[in-house]
Amino acid sequence: MIEKKLGKAAFPGIKITFIVQEEPLGLAHAVLTARPFLKNSSFVMVLGDNLYDHNLQDALYIFQKEKADALACLTPVEEPGLYGIAEVRHGHIVSLEEKPENPRSNLAIMGIYFFKHSIFSAVERITPSKRGELEITDAMRELINMGGKVIPYSYPGWWMDIGRPEDVLRANRQVLQRMFGLDKSGHFFKAPAPRTMPLKWPEVPAPGILFLKLPFRKHRLPKSCF
Repeated sequence: MIEKKLGKAAFPGIKITFIVQEEPLGLAHAVLTARPFLKNSSFVMVLGDNLYDHNLQDALYIFQKEKADALACLTPVEEPGLYGIAEVRHGHIVSLEEKPENPRSNLAIMGIYFFKHSIFSAVERITPSKRGELEITDAMRELINMGGKVIPYSYPGWWMDIGRPEDVLRANRQVLQRMFGLDKSGHFFKAPAPRTMPLKWPEVPAPGILFLKLPFRKHRLPKSCF
């Protein structure tokens, strides 16, 4: 589905390589699957069930300036038990946990990551979780144990996780509202076009994952993804 959809699209100057993860063995396993493509490059990993509207250039700048091994985009949420959660101290991520029963913070890991190639060694050292997957949170925690520098980026924009059917419906309404506006009766109306329209980056249906090699020479990171 993804290959068919993106194969028909035209993105001048951008080469798209499709990598198949034969079994759903976790996000960290997906990173290993993409290793022959990524090689020793630093890279951005964006999960396909994210909707976001803020430019990632600031996150890229911080990742490179701090010479970090990993950067995770974080945002506060009302139900932290539904997400991967990070604990931050003194500008560093000190712990991560996937869908914790007793969350240490309300900072959700959005599914937008920046990694150096050191993440591959961390993934190779972890074992599958109870659900039989190599978790990216476990890999990042192992990276911390290895002495790697793992830092947060407080995402300032609008973001939605659309991993559940009800989230897709909610996201659809939110996007329509942002595009057309909503009157007092709850009906959509055509709003005046803003001066700068956000870039429409290709929709990557879940469970697709977008890997972007760094550095970028001719192209900037996507301004928005919805």
